[in-house]
Amino acid sequence: MQKRPAVPHGISRLAILAFMSEAPVTASDLASLIARQTEYRWMPATSTIYDSLEALKKKGLLVEKDGGDARGFAITPKGREEVLSLKDSIDETLLGYVDVMGALMEKLEPERATRARMIRKLLELPDGSVEEVDGLLSKAAVRRAGADQQKLVVRLKKIFRL
Repeated sequence: MQKRPAVPHGISRLAILAFMSEAPVTASDLASLIARQTEYRWMPATSTIYDSLEALKKKGLLVEKDGGDARGFAITPKGREEVLSLKDSIDETLLGYVDVMGALMEKLEPERATRARMIRKLLELPDGSVEEVDGLLSKAAVRRAGADQQKLVVRLKKIFRL
């Protein structure tokens, strides 16, 4: 069985609050929703979700809703504010993880370290540039040889400042 990557600290709280922003849910529903939305790369245990829900409730970010048999939770206005503040820090957190993993790759597998550098550069691109890179890569997949491909490489290098 392939081991799934660990979910970075703090992501659980953001995921729970973000997935709850639409409607109240139970711990079980939330665990299933997160698993589906992450294509089963992250399958949190219901008990883990429940513990997080209780902690968020104590902070005033969630309230408990009576759902009959199951305990449901809903996000509060304070919880919605928290989602916005956490959302602003996602890129910074992601860059930190890419840097750490890039340093590890440089040490353990130098031939693959270029991937981490390219991911970092993608994350640093201004809005709109990622779509431009995606379009250029799509064109590159269609064109396999010739001067056009050379132009694509030059353009990509310019975008990535290589």
